[in-house]
Amino acid sequence: MRMNGPALKRLYQMRIDPSMHIAVTHTSRGELINTTVPFPLHDGSFSMHVRHGDKGIEMELIPFSAYVKKAEEYAAMNMIMARKECFISTEDVKVIEEAKETANAWISPNTTSNQNWTWIWSDIPRINGGPKEQLNKFGNRTDMTISK
Repeated sequence: MRMNGPALKRLYQMRIDPSMHIAVTHTSRGELINTTVPFPLHDGSFSMHVRHGDKGIEMELIPFSAYVKKAEEYAAMNMIMARKECFISTEDVKVIEEAKETANAWISPNTTSNQNWTWIWSDIPRINGGPKEQLNKFGNRTDMTISK
């Protein structure tokens, strides 16, 4: 897909608008706290697209914990380069709630110095359904494409 100039400009403005994004992490005692949203993400950060919704018709859905486990393994193997900071893209609100509960899923003796994850996501409406349900709930295709 290639967006036209006005759409790209709008998308960029949404990406740099700090009020459109949320970032959380955990204290050393495991308490959830808000933190600043970096733009752009730091080098070595992760990005996860956890597709649920209508994908469950085609295949068994992969749980969020499996994504985190793989990212933890990668961070442990690449501790100089990896940063436990992750942007999450998903239509499933439950994934965001699970991320808020995930401070550290698996810690290796060789893991990165930042043991707790920082989770970042866009503050947009979500529905755990397919494109048709999302279009019916959230409006026109242009707004849905740019914000999702």
